[in-house]
Amino acid sequence: MDLPCRHTCLIYDGSPTAHINYLMSLMVLRLKMRFRCMFLGSPAMVAAAFTGLSGAGIDPLDEMKRGSLILTSDRSYLKDGVFDSDIMLGMLGQAVDRAVKDGYEGLWATGDMTWELGAEDNLSEVLKYECGLEKMFREKPALEGICQYSQKTLPSQVIADALLTHSAVFVNETLFGANLSYRDPDELLRTPPPQRSPAEVAGMFKQLQLAA
Repeated sequence: MDLPCRHTCLIYDGSPTAHINYLMSLMVLRLKMRFRCMFLGSPAMVAAAFTGLSGAGIDPLDEMKRGSLILTSDRSYLKDGVFDSDIMLGMLGQAVDRAVKDGYEGLWATGDMTWELGAEDNLSEVLKYECGLEKMFREKPALEGICQYSQKTLPSQVIADALLTHSAVFVNETLFGANLSYRDPDELLRTPPPQRSPAEVAGMFKQLQLAA
């Protein structure tokens, strides 16, 4: 499946395992296109990803041995247990460059923000991280991926930040390729957006549907 942009987010409700097979179907396509693929999530989600790939006809162990697949719960990018956007962006940038150096078309990555943020929930870093990530996608054409956001575990302001920083959005498994809430990352960093109430975030979702 061709996505409308290389930096997409998936905003979901309910259990994160509900959409794992869909995510793995996208990963399988990128594996076949000779991308190195990386999945970052909790141990339970890594196990679910392994099972999902197996069900899709992929041998995860073989792909990991060859270096094509990374399934990990590693959170070494946390600084004293706290999410640090600069460390995370640096690690991701190195991973893209390494994939290209190793002969792959690029890196396709997906991670769940609830897991990435760690136990300290450094929510103030999310907007900075996503703006930096959006700029990285522009600078590194070999990078593709999907950021996962749980409406159940993350506050509405973080969901608003996700909508502001991704031009294409999945809501559960429905793809909206025209997100009118999207803002340029330099603009967002220059003039941080105001806090948004749950009702305002609901309005952003409604705008997505109306523009579809």
